[in-house]
Amino acid sequence: MQGRIEKISFKDFVPQWKKGYANQHMGDNTRRNVMGYVDSYLMPEFGVVRLDQIRPLHLVTFFAGLIRKDEKLMATNTKLNIYKAAKSIFDAAAV
Repeated sequence: MQGRIEKISFKDFVPQWKKGYANQHMGDNTRRNVMGYVDSYLMPEFGVVRLDQIRPLHLVTFFAGLIRKDEKLMATNTKLNIYKAAKSIFDAAAV
């Protein structure tokens, strides 16, 4: 499976993650919130990038630069929720 994952983009993997993990392990509200973070923050940054090309430095830089859409500082809890969404996706991709 690892060889197949290496060739897939973030945006193409997310539906697989949603079907194989999120739909089975998250409640409706949680899944809706997580997908909101994925669509609003993670997809614009990583969508077209292949999973095997996303490095820790990319994630560190992304999280360091997160701001709200009104350009104010983002709440720590919001950053944490985005991190949890990203971690869940990348953990599933690494299996």
